[in-house]
Amino acid sequence: MLTPDGTELYFTVAKHPLNFSGKNDLGDIWVSRLVDNKWSAPSPAKGIINNSAYNAVLGFSSDGQKMFLYGHYNFDGEEAGSQGISVSRRTGVGWTVPHNEAVPAFQNKSVATGGHITADKTVFVFSADTGGTYGKEDIFVSLHVGTKWTEPKNLGAVINTENQELSPWLSADTKTLYFASNSSSPDNFDVFSCERLDSTWTNWSPPKNLGAPINSDGRELFYSTFANKIFYTSTFKSDGLGDIREIKSPKVEVVPAPEPKKDSIPKKMPIAEETVLVVKPDNGLTKIFGKITDSETGGAVAANLVFYGPNVAFVLASEAGNYEAELLPKSKYSVRAESQGYFGYFAKINLTKEKLREFEINIKLRPIAIGMTVNLPNVLFKQSTSELLPESNDELDMVIGFLKYNPTVEIELAGHTDNVGGEEASLKLSQERVDVVKKYIAESGISAKRVKGIGYGGANPIATNTNEEGRRQNRRVEFKIVKK
Repeated sequence: MLTPDGTELYFTVAKHPLNFSGKNDLGDIWVSRLVDNKWSAPSPAKGIINNSAYNAVLGFSSDGQKMFLYGHYNFDGEEAGSQGISVSRRTGVGWTVPHNEAVPAFQNKSVATGGHITADKTVFVFSADTGGTYGKEDIFVSLHVGTKWTEPKNLGAVINTENQELSPWLSADTKTLYFASNSSSPDNFDVFSCERLDSTWTNWSPPKNLGAPINSDGRELFYSTFANKIFYTSTFKSDGLGDIREIKSPKVEVVPAPEPKKDSIPKKMPIAEETVLVVKPDNGLTKIFGKITDSETGGAVAANLVFYGPNVAFVLASEAGNYEAELLPKSKYSVRAESQGYFGYFAKINLTKEKLREFEINIKLRPIAIGMTVNLPNVLFKQSTSELLPESNDELDMVIGFLKYNPTVEIELAGHTDNVGGEEASLKLSQERVDVVKKYIAESGISAKRVKGIGYGGANPIATNTNEEGRRQNRRVEFKIVKK
């Protein structure tokens, strides 16, 4: 946590021999100072702000004279029996004994803690494992109204998942939230951002993965910003459990869009049910743009899109449903679109033979409903076995994304075969394939209670079994929504 003048960096160090309780200490506050544009060697912060509990800085007042702290303190600086936040004042010799402030119904059962109090002390966002979470740690908000803090409110299922959401940070205008989550991989944390859409604090745009250079194969946490700098921690190539990284904020240059050239040739290229309009760009990249709509009402849908290929592009479709991405030409990509309340979209895009560089892809998402059945034609198995083929991963990952975006939904998988082979063998094989799909989904962090499965053998064909094309259609896995 950086002081408002940018000259001091406060952070928590765990299990260090210089900590209050030595190597057994859960975490003390340390400080490093900026001297001649270089950070000094860190040392424990002066004053009675470190004790045997976990100690952390949540923010500073705009003048830097008040430090907002995680936890309560006794009059002598020792850990108190209650939970909440506290405020310490700067003096010439360090920081004063913190003054406790109550946050109604505040509770955190997790050893993982983190949060941010804005400089005007009006908003407190934090992660906690407490009642009403969607999984493990969720992100909550408490507002300072008058002289008191409000009871914490869960930020909702757009942000919080069945896994862990940690170390939230708010932009200065409190409209952009940054946080870390292991929703994509239980072993790693990535930093995400999303936009607050109204004053309820529960209506957010779909989270966007910040990607490289911030996110890596390690664990990225405690993202924060100051002027043109970004600070965060990462375990990637770390000297210890996690190192503090500092990078410059990327510059955003606004360039007027070029007018179409007279020799631009309009062309249509079918990609599933999308329409394509083409114009030559000037930057050498292929531009993909379009609109996301509800397949039943035609209304706009805000969604999160990811294009996978030689590079990965994370794109947010606005409330008006519009999106835009730039991809490498002469390449192959797959695209996923996800939004809460809808089943996701997946398609492959082949640009290897396309000379034109601008495509309009309009996507229709199906709203979820109990009894809705979704066929998974790209979930494939090695012949006569329950071994998943690698090309099945994309579609199964889309199912996982759907379940994460809609944390109350429960599904029932159904496995089917053709009529080749005995009835008993087909029934056994279909059940084994369903069990493999269930295992794949569960390994992503989805609760096994939300995914049931039955193998039906060849009892429910959707096509004829008299030719190979019909038998291929009958060899399938699908799922039905049994709870919204």
